[in-house]
Amino acid sequence: MVDDFQIEYYDSNTKRFVPKQDWMNKVTDDDADYWEEDTGNFVGAQQWFKVGLDILKRRFNQTGGLFMIQFILKKDLSLRLKKSFKDLISASEKL
Repeated sequence: MVDDFQIEYYDSNTKRFVPKQDWMNKVTDDDADYWEEDTGNFVGAQQWFKVGLDILKRRFNQTGGLFMIQFILKKDLSLRLKKSFKDLISASEKL
């Protein structure tokens, strides 16, 4: 988000990072690998979160129905988010 406008998103169905604002397409003029690099990062994160959510669902006995954890992710916070998610999984082990 920039000034409350979504500028890009990762589509987990197509496994592609997609610009949401026309001006974001200009990023590829300066850095041709930008979309590929971010796509690669999010494909890995998608698998990592899928495994983590499966673990949490089993530990909280939520094997059926809807189970949702929502994050607002900022690129500079992604490592801290992964640590927090690992901490959540570790804490669930103690229950």
